[in-house]
Amino acid sequence: MQRITQLQTWVAEDWTKRSGGMPQTEEALLYVLEELGEVAECLRIAKRAKPHSTCHANALSGELADVCISLVTLACVCNVDLANALADAKKKIEKRHATAG
Repeated sequence: MQRITQLQTWVAEDWTKRSGGMPQTEEALLYVLEELGEVAECLRIAKRAKPHSTCHANALSGELADVCISLVTLACVCNVDLANALADAKKKIEKRHATAG
């Protein structure tokens, strides 16, 4: 989870250095939704297999990375420690799977 903490720190620092500060909550959420839309578009185009499609594996990975960065931005804006939140979510899922089996 250390890498998540490093990513969250880098995202916050990048926003401060390059944009003068973090976006407001609503704007950060809109970035997430925008990036999810780009993932959906990429998958839709790939499914249709249009000639000269712009959605290749590299394009999809880039769009998914953009979603991650946007989610990290939203977490920063909302003062959520993602490393702790993910560790808690992992425990919850593991407990659910242990009791389901």
